[in-house]
Amino acid sequence: MSLPRALLPLPLALACTPAPYGDSDGSDDSAALDVPAPATTLPATTTTTGTTTEDPRPPKFDLPATNPLDLSFCRPDSPPPDTLIAGNSELGPFVARRAYFDRGLGGDVVLLFLSAEADAVVEIEHHDGRSGPIFYGELDSGPVKDGWLGTWTLAGGVYADSMAGDSQLPYTVTLSEFAGTWHDYDPADPPRLVGTLAGDINGTFDAIYCDDIFLTLIPD
Repeated sequence: MSLPRALLPLPLALACTPAPYGDSDGSDDSAALDVPAPATTLPATTTTTGTTTEDPRPPKFDLPATNPLDLSFCRPDSPPPDTLIAGNSELGPFVARRAYFDRGLGGDVVLLFLSAEADAVVEIEHHDGRSGPIFYGELDSGPVKDGWLGTWTLAGGVYADSMAGDSQLPYTVTLSEFAGTWHDYDPADPPRLVGTLAGDINGTFDAIYCDDIFLTLIPD
C-alpha cells in the first residue's frame, strides 16, 4: 500500500525546495553563469594644439638652420650699386660707391667703403687705404644678427696711403634692413645690410657680405 503525498518525509520535501533569488548555497555561481563583462569605453585621446603666430618677416629674413655668415663668401667684383657715401676728412674729400660688411671677433658688424681709386681685393685684405682712399670701421652692434638693426656708434674713419684721418664728429650708423638671402647659402643673392652713415662722411649704403675683411685686422 502506497503512502499519501502529504506524508512524504520532511527532509525530502525541503531538499526539493528551490533557493530564494540572491541566496547562495555555497557554490561558485560565476563558474556556472556566462555573464558578459560590462563594456568599458575609454575616453578618446585629444591633442591640444597651441596657437601658431606667423613670422611677419619674409622667409629670406628667417634665422637660418646653418648660418650663411659662418660660410666662406666674398665677391669683391659685385657690390650692390645703391651706395653713396661722401664728405670731407682730414685726408681730403671722400666718395664711395662700393660697400662691404663682415663680423668682427666679437660678432660686431664691420663696414668697408671703397672709393673709385681703391682696389677691392687689396683693401679687403689690408683695409688701410694703400691702393686708394677707403672708409673702414667697426660698429658696437653686438654679436647677434637679429639684434643688429638699429643705430650704433662706429669706431673708424677714412684711410688713405696707409694713414688714418681724424673725424671732427663721432660717426653713427643706422642699420635699417636685411637684404639678400639670409636663410640659405645663395651665391647669386648673398646677405646684404642696408643703412645710413652719419658724420663728416655720410650717406646711404647697401653693403654685401664678405667674410675676408676681418681675417687680416692686425696690421702687417
